[in-house]
Amino acid sequence: MTTFTPKAWKNDPIHSTPISAAALIDLEERVTDYAAEVFWVNAREVHGAKGDGSTDDKTALKAALAAAKAAGGGVVYLPVGTYITSEKLTIPSNVRIVGDGWVSTMIKAKSGFSGTLFEGENYATTGIKNGGIEHLTIDGNKANTEAVVGVKLASKNFYFNKVIVRECDSHGFSMKIVEGELEVAGLDNYMTSCRAINCEGKGFNIEAHDTTLYDCQAIQCKETGFYWTVNGYMINCHSWCYDSSIESATKTGYRLATSVHCVGCIAEGATERQVEFTGNVASWVGGEVFNGVSKPNAALFEFNGGASISILDPWCHEFGTGGAFKFTTNGENSIIRARCFDSAGKQITQGTPAEDIYWKITPGGGTPLGEAAYDKTKQRSWISFAPGTVPNKTDFLDSSTGRRKFKDSNGTLREYQMGAEEEVASANTINISTRASTFKVTGTTEIKKITATYAGHVVQLRFTGALTVKKGENLANISRDMETQSGVVLSLFCDGTDWYEISRQESSSGGTVASASTISVKNYAKIVKISGSTEIKKINATYNGHVVTLVFTETAKLVDGENLKLSATTAAASADDAFTLICDGTNWFQVSPLQVN
Repeated sequence: MTTFTPKAWKNDPIHSTPISAAALIDLEERVTDYAAEVFWVNAREVHGAKGDGSTDDKTALKAALAAAKAAGGGVVYLPVGTYITSEKLTIPSNVRIVGDGWVSTMIKAKSGFSGTLFEGENYATTGIKNGGIEHLTIDGNKANTEAVVGVKLASKNFYFNKVIVRECDSHGFSMKIVEGELEVAGLDNYMTSCRAINCEGKGFNIEAHDTTLYDCQAIQCKETGFYWTVNGYMINCHSWCYDSSIESATKTGYRLATSVHCVGCIAEGATERQVEFTGNVASWVGGEVFNGVSKPNAALFEFNGGASISILDPWCHEFGTGGAFKFTTNGENSIIRARCFDSAGKQITQGTPAEDIYWKITPGGGTPLGEAAYDKTKQRSWISFAPGTVPNKTDFLDSSTGRRKFKDSNGTLREYQMGAEEEVASANTINISTRASTFKVTGTTEIKKITATYAGHVVQLRFTGALTVKKGENLANISRDMETQSGVVLSLFCDGTDWYEISRQESSSGGTVASASTISVKNYAKIVKISGSTEIKKINATYNGHVVTLVFTETAKLVDGENLKLSATTAAASADDAFTLICDGTNWFQVSPLQVN
């Protein structure tokens, strides 16, 4: 549109007199100058459109559009009113259709209408370029029409501003790109503050690449709110449904193809999934995703053919067994960083994600992630190098040890600090990872073997229950069998095949043992209380060098013979007396008798 240099107004602005003749002439000259530069046609005044909500205005509307085309482009103006049409209205290139506001100006399909209300010229061939639709509502009247599309364009550089398309039996907005003649630099289409409301198909059906949507909403569109087949951009858009239990509830909020990027958008209320990724290298940044009023068990984000997807910092909530992230396909090479409001019983994931996904899921609202949640953090896979082939300044996985390392700018290999304590269940053979140096061992199954990791791996096993670590197999180099209890720690060193004992931290307390002809003591025990008064003739052997002190709670006797080697026939003790013995692996020898008879 031409910009004019302002002129001084010829009417005297000081006096409150009627407009002078000179001023009226000046105004006429201005309008004439403007009209000479930009074609502007009022469909009501020039072509007789009624806009009364009952008259079929198809002839007047088509005449106005034809006049704009004949002028090489321009503006078709629709004043306040409801304009009924029983036929498709064809939009030429370089033409803008402008109303008085989306509440004030409406184009409505006449009852019995079938097809498209507004269609771009040459839709099946060359399409149109340049032009726009602004400040009006397009009503498909779906209760009384069939298969109506609101706007259908094959377009380049076409824009919509504050346009509502509603009540269509098919799609609301439907755009595609025609390659070749129209393939020039710039955006295909730009839409700002547009709404698709209560359409049976797709609210926004976008097949025109590099299209941008800003502040647009798809409200209660049954099939899909925003449906993309090619790359584009969405900023501060919103797909929503009043109530997911109603018949026309949205199935899919956003369907995003390759290279579709959404920033600050909101998805809510769909019944099957809020956001679906069907293409690669797409992204969702910020915004909010949730299931809406009746909280169906729909997935928030579904990977259904998409890979290399970035989901960064959305707020995720009101989801159930559908999961915050559903993997119909595995979504390989993706990044997921989100804050999930969750409570026990809800799923963070459904399906099988790829191993190389980077995860960072943060619970929100002070509630824990549900038991079915995926790992809170799962790092990407590291490239594996054989020793001697690693470039400088490289993070890598040492293929010989399975350890993550770093080669600095001087070529020096550096180890990363081991990770936090990991948990492993006791078994006859246990497997431990190369990532950590401290392991919490749960359960009570006897351990006979620990699968080898790499030469130089030092680990500490912290036990939570009573079990035995058995000397033998690849644990032949521990000093003896180890009987554990909660809090006991065993330190080991691996040579790549076998494990060697470094140290063990054992409790000195052997508890209380009832006196009997033959008693047993734990091999870690240093002090054992003896209750009862039965003569003790034998103590089952433990290991060579084991020293134990027996503390008596009642009067009792130790009897020389069998494997007790005392300095006299019997050794008697009263309550609270102590007697120390040492084992040679077979017999027990007296060290410090209290009383000998």
